[in-house]
Amino acid sequence: MELFQFQQSVQPPALQQSNTNPALVADMQEALEKLWPEEMHTRHGSTWGDDNGFSHLRASFLGPSITVPLQNGKLILGTWQQIIAIDHDNSPRNRKIFVQIVGN
Repeated sequence: MELFQFQQSVQPPALQQSNTNPALVADMQEALEKLWPEEMHTRHGSTWGDDNGFSHLRASFLGPSITVPLQNGKLILGTWQQIIAIDHDNSPRNRKIFVQIVGN
């Protein structure tokens, strides 16, 4: 059996991450900002006027879903792993996360 988790939006990806300690969170934020800075000019931002093209690029790179195996009703994760959701968008929005169990 597997757990499939999907976020219904192009901005917030789901990740299987090793322990979200503050240092790792800061490292991830810094790395994403270097690759796709929030103030970068994008055609998406110019077209839609919402200046969030960077968030679409980040989310496209990380992906909207994750699949994790289940055994005896429990997620099979490493000692320090957990599932997290990251919202890169520059304006708050309500998000939906769908979870589905697949298999026998």
